[in-house]
Amino acid sequence: MKRRRRLWFWLGLAVFFGPFSWFAGGLFGALAVTAPAPSAVPHRRELAGRAVEPVATTCDDGTELHGWLVRAAEDSTRCVVFAPGIHGNRLAVLERARWYLEHGWSTLLVDLRGTGESSPTRISLGWHEAQDLLRWRALLRGRGFEHIAAHGESLGAAAIVYGDGDWDFAVLEGCYRDIDAALAARVPWLPAANVLLWPMRFWTGFVADLDADELRPIDHIDRLRCPTLLLFGADDAKVGAHAAEDLLARSGAADKRLITIPGAHHQDLFAFDRERVTAALQSFVPGAR
Repeated sequence: MKRRRRLWFWLGLAVFFGPFSWFAGGLFGALAVTAPAPSAVPHRRELAGRAVEPVATTCDDGTELHGWLVRAAEDSTRCVVFAPGIHGNRLAVLERARWYLEHGWSTLLVDLRGTGESSPTRISLGWHEAQDLLRWRALLRGRGFEHIAAHGESLGAAAIVYGDGDWDFAVLEGCYRDIDAALAARVPWLPAANVLLWPMRFWTGFVADLDADELRPIDHIDRLRCPTLLLFGADDAKVGAHAAEDLLARSGAADKRLITIPGAHHQDLFAFDRERVTAALQSFVPGAR
């Protein structure tokens, strides 16, 4: 009899506290995913033999953004804006920028909101970061650049997709398919069933001030009509099933290409297989010399 009472007692506690723990766990997960990652970024004087110029701008919502502009030549009129992955900053794209500089393109290495030396606001999985990229593009146009492209990794790739698509070309590395896949990938200890992820999905939208239903690059990539190169790890399990093929199929670009890197997961593809990635860039980037 005592054993039965104890059983009912614990079952009662589970029924009472279970929903609360489920909902509170979602909040904890959302706070972790959207947590800003501010950090000091040591200044560099040069990159690939070119002078590094610190630049800054401010978005309409008051978010301050910081980065480095590196000109391939004094009279350069073309530039690539880099959008790092989640919790990354401009230091994560140094080698990519070096490649572009060596192939005739100026580069803008930026800290998206919530990272590096930009304002430590909540990270929004690419949604508000899209506005950061548009602000940087406006700055470049004001500096006389006529051809402006974007190259993003993971969250940064999604930020490109969520924008207005007005780029000379876009390179998307490891872009997630939708919010559910992205959240499941970042909390692998939580089963990926939608009912279990729902609180985290809800809280992510709440704390990052966005509509979580919009966090679906698969529904926005048709607006990206510029030449588009998609780069994915062949073994990337964090972007959603068939993400690479689905994003390619839904892309609105007339010139769209998909390159998968054998053996690579959701990781720095440039570091994993520089030769294969640079070969893809060489054949895709206009005027690469």
